[in-house]
Amino acid sequence: MTIQDFYSAIDGEYTEILARLANEDRIRRFLKKMLETGDMEALKEAWEKKSSAEIFSYSHRLKGIAQNLSLSRFEALTSSLTEAFRNGPAQDMDAAAENYTALCNEYETIAALISQL
Repeated sequence: MTIQDFYSAIDGEYTEILARLANEDRIRRFLKKMLETGDMEALKEAWEKKSSAEIFSYSHRLKGIAQNLSLSRFEALTSSLTEAFRNGPAQDMDAAAENYTALCNEYETIAALISQL
């Protein structure tokens, strides 16, 4: 799979990331580093503990990573979760739980595709 195919598959912004990082080897390296941060695993632990502050923190970190790597759909999901927990527990936990599930599924898709790069 090429980097361009990867970005097409995940609805990302290939031209944007190419302009930002200048070459595909660098893009590939940073995508693989994303999986090594441990932030997604930490978010899952925070969700299990129902720790609003940690959910906010880890979803915010993942949002920054998603923005920097032009992962548009993943960024939208992390942004939504971040905002839901910005001021403490989410007002609508059902919507937050739906968003969290979609975020986890998107991350798994991204991780599987990154392994093919």
